[in-house]
Amino acid sequence: MYQTKKQEPIKIDHLNRFPNETCVMPFFQPVVHIHSGHLFGITAWFSGYRQAGLEKKTDLFETAWKNGIQHQVDLCLRQNVFTDFFRFRQHNPCKLFLRLDHRACRSPDYFPGHTLELLTRQGLTPADVCFELSAHCGAEKDRHLFEISDRYRFQGFQTMLTNFDIRSCGLDYLDRLTPDYIRIDRGLFSEMKQLSWVIMCCRA
Repeated sequence: MYQTKKQEPIKIDHLNRFPNETCVMPFFQPVVHIHSGHLFGITAWFSGYRQAGLEKKTDLFETAWKNGIQHQVDLCLRQNVFTDFFRFRQHNPCKLFLRLDHRACRSPDYFPGHTLELLTRQGLTPADVCFELSAHCGAEKDRHLFEISDRYRFQGFQTMLTNFDIRSCGLDYLDRLTPDYIRIDRGLFSEMKQLSWVIMCCRA
């Protein structure tokens, strides 16, 4: 795990209607290539959410969504992530993976192009970033997931399908989203030694 260097934490409480004083700092975890075992990228996570009285990381985004400022919070978090990623990749060439909420484009404060602007300021391009789309099984969630995927891919970003499992509706997502990468579900990965069709899937 790569811990970012000391910098000014993101002051989420500066955003309108967001409760308590929250200082959220990014950190990174590695994404390893399934064939070579080499570092392929890093996934951005966040710490400091407990200072707002939140029990889980997801509560941060749920609170932002309920207050109609999810897009502002996303941009605030991404700003520091891009800054740290730019410094990290100078010595470790790799790709940045970022979680993308399927509700992002439905937030009242959403406006397209802001993420691209932040990247440009840091000397990065859409090719450096891949957004993670979590597979859900539900018509309403799926519709928004497809919409946000199309929006970001149109801007030149790549996507990764996470929680992928061909035993459920994973193949439907694979066909509709046409992601650039997939992250194998740990349950499916654990069955590689027992099931030959699982090995074939991972080799594809």
